[in-house]
Amino acid sequence: MKVSVIITSYNQEKYLDEAIQSVIQQECKPYEIIICDDYSTKDNSIELISSYARRYPDLIIPIFQPRNVGIPANRNAGFRAARGDFITSLDGDDRYLQGKLKQEIEVQKKTDADIVYSNQTCIGELGRKLYKKRYCFRKQREGDLFESICTITWPGPREMLIRKKCFDEIGFMNEELKTYEDWDFLIRLSKKYRFVACKSILVEHRIHAASIQYQSNVDGQLDRMIKVLQMAEKLCEGNLSKNELITKRRIKAFRLFIEAKKNAMQGFPKDSLALCFDSIKKDFRRSITYDLFLRLLFRSLFKSKQRIIDHMMIGPLGIPFYILREIYHRLKI
Repeated sequence: MKVSVIITSYNQEKYLDEAIQSVIQQECKPYEIIICDDYSTKDNSIELISSYARRYPDLIIPIFQPRNVGIPANRNAGFRAARGDFITSLDGDDRYLQGKLKQEIEVQKKTDADIVYSNQTCIGELGRKLYKKRYCFRKQREGDLFESICTITWPGPREMLIRKKCFDEIGFMNEELKTYEDWDFLIRLSKKYRFVACKSILVEHRIHAASIQYQSNVDGQLDRMIKVLQMAEKLCEGNLSKNELITKRRIKAFRLFIEAKKNAMQGFPKDSLALCFDSIKKDFRRSITYDLFLRLLFRSLFKSKQRIIDHMMIGPLGIPFYILREIYHRLKI
């Protein structure tokens, strides 16, 4: 099996050497490593990539963008250039763990899957582990993941091993999206293909201040989330079964919640309340919608920020918890 690894880079010299080494040192060698640099100008990323290309001319293919084209276009350049039967990727500040390619290939051969993904851990700027694994309480899922990925009720996989024909059938990343292009791509993948999980932790994802998630404004993020969800709804058109209609309704409910959140942030509480109510009517299970609804309805009471445990509540059952939490928070102050 020929596996192409796409590494994307943009002013990440500080971490890029580790990323490249983590692929080169894999027990199961990749067919090719395509390193796409998005016009780095603040460090020596280009020189570093060029030196690796000279040292490994039969393995490493560098692609240097003539200008800054953005994450989706830079990654697409690698996808288009890939010649392997399967393609996987890595951000220039992340790392593969030993066995990433070997174990995912073994799972693929056993299952003949189009998409294989593994577990991952998160590391800090200096490489220290921040938490043990991505899929802990929420186990790795397999099969049809379309609804889970669209509604973000389960954290979608990253750095997947994907059969090349999938790109030919669903296309590449949407270059009009500045962020959430990976979510949109994952949604389109999950609509057509089933996923198989490799249970090992095989990727380290680095969290640091220069990451793209720390650079985007919240309003812009919500607008792009709404756009991605609108496109996901269009994928649900046609003659749908009962389960597919339920999925479409739940996706719309999530979009209405995001729109409610945006209206609340922009200072339109009445519009936000109406959108929350519509969201709850379409999908009563999402507890964070009730949390936002109560914050808008009792603004003088609800002051503390939403917490991780809110996502563990089920529908309206969380309401007493929210109220008691806010009362405790005020008494404590």
